[in-house]
Parts: sequence; structure tokens; C-alpha cells
Amino acid sequence: MEYTERGREYIPLIKQRFEVDFTTGIITSKKTGKAMTGTDSHGYIQCHVGFINGKRKMMKGHQIVYLMYHGYLPEESIDHHDRVKINNAISNLRPADACLQAQNRGSSGVTKRGIYYRARVRLPRGKQIETTFKDMEAAIQWVKDKRKELW
Repeated sequence: MEYTERGREYIPLIKQRFEVDFTTGIITSKKTGKAMTGTDSHGYIQCHVGFINGKRKMMKGHQIVYLMYHGYLPEESIDHHDRVKINNAISNLRPADACLQAQNRGSSGVTKRGIYYRARVRLPRGKQIETTFKDMEAAIQWVKDKRKELW
């Protein structure tokens, strides 16, 4: 596959199953009308997009948003600029090689824990503060505000 072709075979499956809001990064099931909130063990939103050659195909939310917006997946991985794993707004996603990913890595951000969203921000000298929210957008906004305030 060429660089511009990577991931295109999944577009019809995704269009059939999901609505994607590029501004917020929210992926909604066409069948249930509910936002996709299930996460994998690393805290990334994960969606079942269909079956390819009889095998179940799962994709992460940020891959779906990037693919549907650009029409391909980059050869590099996709980085969340603000390090919030569930913030899949297209403005927050960028292709990144291993070096850029390492520069942007940290334990800060928002992760889903049951019905709550845990928001965490690293403080100077290695300490961190965290709180929980019932609303994903409120958790993301809290992280952004705290980062501006502290750094």
C-alpha cells in the first residue's frame, strides 16, 4: 500500500457504523445513537468497525477520527497533542514519529475509570494532582486550565 492508501479500506465500514464529529472528536454509533466511550487497557477509546476477511477489526478512536478527516492513516503513529487520550478532536491529533511522541509523553491527562473520568496533571518536581469528573469535556477543560495555571 502507498502512504496515501493506508487505512482507506476501513472507511466504508466506519461510515456504515459511526458518525464522527471532528470538532469534539466524539464518535457516535449510528445503531444506538450513543457516543463510543469504551477504552482499551491503555485508556484509548476503542471501537469495533466490522469484520475483514472473517476477522473482527478494532480501531482506536483517534485512528478513526484521523482516517475519516484525512482519508488515510499516516505511516507514523498518531499523537494526542495535549496528551489527553480520549480527546480525539482533529485539532488535537497529529502524525508523530517516535522522537516527537517521546517529547510529548507523560502521565498527565484524562483517563476513563468506570463511569468517571480521572483528570491528572503533573506538577513541577514530579508530583501530580488529580480529580474525577462525570463529564469528559469538564475533565479535559480542567486539565487544560491547570496546565496553563501551573506551567
